Amino acid sequence: MKYVLVALALAALCMPAFAQDGNNPDIKIFIHLTDDADPPVLPTDNATVVNEFSPAAFTTIRAYVGLTGFATGMTVISFRLNDAVSDCPGVMATQAFVNLLPGGLAIGNAFGDPGNPGSGTDGVTLASSECMPGFYDIVLVGYAEYFYLGGECQIEILDHGYAEYARWVVDCQTPGVVNLYCVWLNGGVGGATPPAGDVGCEANTPVEDATWTLIKALYR
Repeated sequence: MKYVLVALALAALCMPAFAQDGNNPDIKIFIHLTDDADPPVLPTDNATVVNEFSPAAFTTIRAYVGLTGFATGMTVISFRLNDAVSDCPGVMATQAFVNLLPGGLAIGNAFGDPGNPGSGTDGVTLASSECMPGFYDIVLVGYAEYFYLGGECQIEILDHGYAEYARWVVDCQTPGVVNLYCVWLNGGVGGATPPAGDVGCEANTPVEDATWTLIKALYR
């Protein structure tokens, strides 16, 4: 069964690059930062996403990669993360990526492949064995785990090195159809300013009850 799913994932990636009329036209990608507490502090909606985090030195931290803006579910995604160990010497000692999608199917290196840029291994493609609807409109597809030494570092979502399927999100149709995500939020660790997302890529955030109370009070 696993090999069938891998074949299906690869088949999805062989679809024409111009096929961008899937069912998730407003799909967005983001970084959520937290420590490695059990259970982890995860977002339940866009308002609870945390992309700036100042942890204690010599601790393990996580950068979750999430999707929001769903109209329907997804099965496949391609992206790349910056190589924080190289980009932030003396700040990040180690890095590893964990796939959270059902089935655990992944191709490539989430932090890129300097020895083979522009290839299918220059970034990661994750495939789910089932349609993934968003819980509170969010799907966390995986996380990068770092051992943090102290100091500032940026965690940035980059295009997959293989341009034919950079930014792909495949929906749950049969066969799946592609949309291209935009980058909503990158991450900043230890006081670093997160790299800017894409211009015009804004996610809806629910208004907190306290805020609504203040707003309604103005019109009484």
